[in-house]
Amino acid sequence: MGHRPKVEAAKRMMARMKASGPIAVKRGDTLWMDLEGPIGEIDRRIGRGIFAADVEAVLAGNAAVKFIQVQIDSPGGHAGQAVRIHQALRKHRAHVTVTAGETCASGASVVLAAGDLRMCYRHTKLLLHAVSNDAPANAKRRWTAAEHVALAEHLRAFDKQMVDIYASAAGEGSRAHFEREIKNEAPLPVGVAIAWGLIDCLAGEEPRHAYSVQRRA
Repeated sequence: MGHRPKVEAAKRMMARMKASGPIAVKRGDTLWMDLEGPIGEIDRRIGRGIFAADVEAVLAGNAAVKFIQVQIDSPGGHAGQAVRIHQALRKHRAHVTVTAGETCASGASVVLAAGDLRMCYRHTKLLLHAVSNDAPANAKRRWTAAEHVALAEHLRAFDKQMVDIYASAAGEGSRAHFEREIKNEAPLPVGVAIAWGLIDCLAGEEPRHAYSVQRRA
């Protein structure tokens, strides 16, 4: 019985390794990354998932590339892992372009915000919303008022961090927009995302000088 948890953990790890497949290919001075599926877990239907540790390892192994091209198609997932991916991309010395695919929701929008150049398609479904947590239903039998307060403070802090990320990408003048937007559960129109600065342009319409623009601090 004592070995069963380890066996189950090993099985999950093997399934993840088998399902994930390569997420990046280096061609010349450019690293191309394909991030598809939920963040922090595997979608069994497509056999794909996005994991912070995998992205961090790829970036660490390609420290010398000058350009990083990221395509992300994800319904979101684990907020903490999304922030880790954002931070890893921001720390890399390369110029980072992130393009949102069919869906860029929840934590995936945090990854999108890591780009020096951020693009999407006319049909891309963008969705920003506040962080949620299922802990009260699963943590233990009794969930006291103090624990509710502590969880609420934790979630508020995470929401502020997400707004900080969006505002850093789009410009501080956009902060109030994002503070309101994360309270919604409705898709963010692409035209509005462009007007606010979260999206720079539609894919295929990027300016020729995009790669000569200085990186954000």
